[in-house]
Amino acid sequence: MKLLLSLIVPFVLLPCLPADGATFRKITDTGPWGDYEAFPDVCRVANGDLYVVFYAGYGHVSNPRADLPRGGAVYGLRSSDEGKTWSDPILVVDSPEDDRDPHVARLDNGDLLVSFFDSVYYTEDGKRKRRAETYVVRSTDGGATWGDPEAVTTPYKDESGIGRRIFVSGPVCQLKGSHVALPIYYEPQAGHYITSVIHSHDFGHTWTHASPVDPEASLKFSYGFCEASIARVSDGRLIILMRPGMHQAYSSDEGRTWTKATRLPHRGDAPTVMRTTKNVLLVAHRHPRTAVTVSRDDGTTWSQPFQIDTVGGAYPGLVELNDGSILAIYYEEGKASSIRQAVFTVGPTIELKDLKER
Repeated sequence: MKLLLSLIVPFVLLPCLPADGATFRKITDTGPWGDYEAFPDVCRVANGDLYVVFYAGYGHVSNPRADLPRGGAVYGLRSSDEGKTWSDPILVVDSPEDDRDPHVARLDNGDLLVSFFDSVYYTEDGKRKRRAETYVVRSTDGGATWGDPEAVTTPYKDESGIGRRIFVSGPVCQLKGSHVALPIYYEPQAGHYITSVIHSHDFGHTWTHASPVDPEASLKFSYGFCEASIARVSDGRLIILMRPGMHQAYSSDEGRTWTKATRLPHRGDAPTVMRTTKNVLLVAHRHPRTAVTVSRDDGTTWSQPFQIDTVGGAYPGLVELNDGSILAIYYEEGKASSIRQAVFTVGPTIELKDLKER
């Protein structure tokens, strides 16, 4: 049966690819950082432009070295024409360490907030350790300029002697008023993660309480829940999608408590979830390759994954365009990675657009 499925799936997942059309486009593949780009995200800014952020370095991990003494950095791109063209890269943040996995969100006060984590390997007491801290960096002028990074405070400490490790792989979620929430994941023991939602009531200037998501199941499952993304569903609840699995949970109290996590019917890593203006829930993810899964009932049931590209880097970002189609921003893994875009419509299936026509 497994062999049969492997033969059938590619034909199921790619029913709408144009035979000779351009279904993706590279939007950046080199810069002052080198030739590796990954982990992108996208949002719409207050004036209607689109804004992409991405990790830029010399490889999947870009620790400081002679030719990149401050390690990997976060850069941005702007589009004023719905993703048809993009600006030159804009430096968002470049700390002395490897700045990783950025995501961007527009808040209700108009600010853009980028979340990311830095990564530092070091030796202490004869043991190799790793420190990772999560930060946000803010723009009050639509991404033209950026402030200094500020640490996201959490209650989690290094209790296993492996180094304090607070990671992020999702954007800040705007809730009601000045309340925003950020899904982080921490490592209480080596190789095992717990997802927690950190809250702010002043648009991310300060951070208050933490809300773990089904930590009991996380400690018992694989390497635990991580790399989460949050959206609001049509009945007002919040939904969180997490790697691995994928798994999902709900909150009926603005993310303060979460239900037990349940598994989606198929595999998917690094999920990004959004709700369209037509109340369709989309989650983009890696596996198979770069793919999108659809729910029309707030996550009660999900479609099979629709593959939108053959590259497997993924970590996609999603934004709805003015014509109702969806722009996906993702990356291709490899020695010389790049950031790609695809555009699709959501009907009975996912239908990719021919980018030569845009």
